[in-house]
Amino acid sequence: MLTKEEKRVIVEDLKQMWTDSKSFVFYSFEKMNAADITKLRKELRAQKVKAYVAKNNLIALSAKLAGIDLDKNLSDSIFSGQTGIVASQNDPLTGPKTVNNFYRENNKPVIKGGFFEGKLLTIDQVIMLASVPPLEVLQQRLAYAVLSPVTKVASGLQNVAAKIVYVLNAVKELKEKIN
Repeated sequence: MLTKEEKRVIVEDLKQMWTDSKSFVFYSFEKMNAADITKLRKELRAQKVKAYVAKNNLIALSAKLAGIDLDKNLSDSIFSGQTGIVASQNDPLTGPKTVNNFYRENNKPVIKGGFFEGKLLTIDQVIMLASVPPLEVLQQRLAYAVLSPVTKVASGLQNVAAKIVYVLNAVKELKEKIN
């Protein structure tokens, strides 16, 4: 049983996580053994993502103290049973991607929901967030989309110039035949 002081420290830590993190993934670790949890934590550490376990009421209280208004129905379904938290400090996609990849390989942990840009997410929304390509890929796609029309115009102008040269060359050859 936790003392009031221990609970206060946990709530403060969680409150800080709510304000510092870019996204959360909430998961159930009920069917995970110690080896699975160790393996998951190792992968999370490799991705520089924080993992945390706390009582559901302390998680909800810390969110409230951090000034975050949680959807009651969704929070009731997420914050039930055993809840683990994966907090992404830098890249908001790292946590969801890591947990989702681990789930695809091991069929655990069960994703319960998430938090991104001030809103709780459903399981499907967390999986969609995990499927977003990395920033570099998105930047490449944007560059291609911007450069594609310019490339087509340049190619079209090159074709027109080549045709003009071809026509001028044909006219020259015709004049040479006539003379």
